Amino acid sequence: MRNEISIERISAKLDAERSIWKLVGELCCRTGNGGDPIANERWEIFERIWIEPYRVLRPEWSYVALADQRVVGYLTGCPDTARFAQRCFVRCTLPLLWQIAWRPARDPRQNGAGGRGAVCQSGASSGARSARAR
Repeated sequence: MRNEISIERISAKLDAERSIWKLVGELCCRTGNGGDPIANERWEIFERIWIEPYRVLRPEWSYVALADQRVVGYLTGCPDTARFAQRCFVRCTLPLLWQIAWRPARDPRQNGAGGRGAVCQSGASSGARSARAR
């Protein structure tokens, strides 16, 4: 029996696609170390660096591959790389660095950063010229 794979554009409606983005982030973390999983304690920060900017700044340029209703692949991208990188730095990277620097110490046995949610600040559309596939 052969599984069919469908490719779907991820909606810009973040609430409608929250579960899809969660699965994309999980797939990123399960394959982010050269195809192998990254360490569990790094999942939150890894997802924030590699997935959150696209989810927040350019979700309409993201696609997901589904097989039997499971996420088996994804593509994130943007129409203007330089502009996207600039917006990502201001709206995602700087707030993330600030949060890391000023976060109270936490129990190292906890996974992630205590569920602080999205760090990026969403705004008007921006872009980037190329797409990055995982």
